[in-house]
Amino acid sequence: MCALPGVARAEAEPAPLSAATRPRVKLDRLAMPADLVGSKELEAHLRGTLKREARRADWGAGSQSKISYRFFVEQLELREEAGVLHVNGERTAITPNAQSIAFFSAFGIAVTPTGPASTGTDGSLILPITHGFVTTEGPPKAKIYHSGGVTFSLGDRSLNFRDFVLVHKKDRTWLKALLNDRGWVIFAWVNPVSVTYASSTEATVTGELKLSEQAAHAFDFLVGSNVSVAGTEIAKLKSTVRVVG
Repeated sequence: MCALPGVARAEAEPAPLSAATRPRVKLDRLAMPADLVGSKELEAHLRGTLKREARRADWGAGSQSKISYRFFVEQLELREEAGVLHVNGERTAITPNAQSIAFFSAFGIAVTPTGPASTGTDGSLILPITHGFVTTEGPPKAKIYHSGGVTFSLGDRSLNFRDFVLVHKKDRTWLKALLNDRGWVIFAWVNPVSVTYASSTEATVTGELKLSEQAAHAFDFLVGSNVSVAGTEIAKLKSTVRVVG
């Protein structure tokens, strides 16, 4: 696969070792408390994180070696914080608009959900929410974490966006993701955005996704032409969020 040029990393991370030099690493067992709320979503998120970090770790062994390991979660600590609602589940749906669908069709781009993500009956990308927080006092802040992702592929090139995080800070809202395991990028800005509470434990976040400059550069790389325009509306977002005080 060709290298992806011009991707600014929002957070620097160590590069994974190449398949030719790293050992074959397998998670033999992952154990979590049976009574943990949202354990399935957290387990999926943890498995993805462990897989990513295993590729980056220096195991002190070469490609001919096989390594198995086990990971046990024996204790979780919950902390009450004034003015903070903790997110512990539900999902986000990203529904592409007609312009995005026409773009994928015109260039022959295949769109495939990855990990625990799925495709809804209306063609939307469904991302499970694993955890997060929303402040209710002081300057509004929020981070909502997801598992799974989506791959856009064309010929021998592909873009994999995963582990999406919906962020609100300083009156701006955006959706960031890990791109091709190289670093974090802003996938889209969310504007306008609105939040409604169905009850004290459930909220719905809706908004329009507008293509970021980083994502526009990535899609231009994918199709081999400068056709993507940052700021273009590409999809609708709807997050159903379960919270606890």
